[in-house]
Order: sequence, then structure tokens, then C-alpha cells
Amino acid sequence: MNILLDSMGARVQVRNETSNRLNTLYVALGAAGYPYPSPSYTQPVSSQLDGVDVCVILTHQRANTPGYPPAIPSGTSFRFPSADLQGIPEWASGGGGLLPISNHGLLGHMPDCRPLNDIPLAAAMGSTIVAASCSDSNELQNPLVMTPASTAPPQSPTA
Repeated sequence: MNILLDSMGARVQVRNETSNRLNTLYVALGAAGYPYPSPSYTQPVSSQLDGVDVCVILTHQRANTPGYPPAIPSGTSFRFPSADLQGIPEWASGGGGLLPISNHGLLGHMPDCRPLNDIPLAAAMGSTIVAASCSDSNELQNPLVMTPASTAPPQSPTA
């Protein structure tokens, strides 16, 4: 099985800078004998999917660890190019395994810290990213509890 880890994912960048993220995933993949190359950030991901069984896309945004050289040069756009917004859904609908995981967007851009670069890919896949937030800053009784943001669309009932 060939697994491709998107090099523009924030956690993959930190891993490439520090070897200090995704350790459990990388060890498990290695132990199972699965190769896990990162594609070139200079080319659309969709142009690098030949022979790939699973493509893992983590939050698409700049991440740089202080004290380390950036994995991707500044000035690089983290928006998915139109080739990916069309090519990734086509590849997945043709049988490719896609694991998109979206976290928060850039911290410090409150109150809107949505993962803005991930939203267009989710839309191209027929999905919506629903913003969630931790409990109000005035009520930090359990800051790990996530609830839909007040601006989130109502959730559909499940059958």
C-alpha cells in the first residue's frame, strides 16, 4: 500500500522541521512496511497520485517551529490550486482512499480561526467544515469540550 502524506499539511511541515510530530503514525507506517513519501509542495497533490492508495491531507496552512528553518519557503500559497480542487475529488471517486483531517486555522486570527484553505476542498468533495469552538473564555471549566460555534449551520438529525 502506498500512502502519500501532503507536505503542505501543518503537522507534516512541523514533522519535516523537527521530527517532533506524527511520530506514532510514522512509526506505525514504517513497522507495517508502508512507504509514506511527502509530495513536492511545488506541484499539485493531484498530479502526484499515480500509484497512491491513500492520500492523507492535514490542515493546509503554514506552520513553522521557532528556531527551525521552515519546511516550505515563505511566500508559498497554501490554497489548493484548481487542479487539486478538481483532481483530488476525481481521484477519490475513482477509488483512491482520501483521509482529509482539518484542524483549526491560523491561531491569532480570532474570532475567525477557520481552516480557510481546507474549506474549498471540502466543498469540492460535497462536504462542509463546521466550525467548532472550545467553551467560552469566561467559562473554562472544561476547555477540551468542543461544541459547534454559534455561527455553525444546524446539524442534520441522524437516522
